[in-house]
Amino acid sequence: MPHFATPDSTSLTLDAIGAITVNAPVSIGGGTAELELQSGTGSTLGDISFGPNGDITFGSTSDLFNINGGVFQLEGTLPILQRRQTQSRADSMR
Repeated sequence: MPHFATPDSTSLTLDAIGAITVNAPVSIGGGTAELELQSGTGSTLGDISFGPNGDITFGSTSDLFNINGGVFQLEGTLPILQRRQTQSRADSMR
């Protein structure tokens, strides 16, 4: 199965007129690396999906991840993500 990897401190942008499907492992380097997925045209967003062998791994939680203009914060584990979500809900109720 082909594997694609970027070196540290680089950016990878996948820009498609239609859909983006990740069918093989993709590794994004650490440091200040960035992955940007842009799908669709104009105001119509395309689908972004993963095949059975497709996944994306990041070298660092400080890497940047952007999907169709939305920037996402990476977390190292699901418990950390759950704590941040719980804290965010508590903050929004104040």
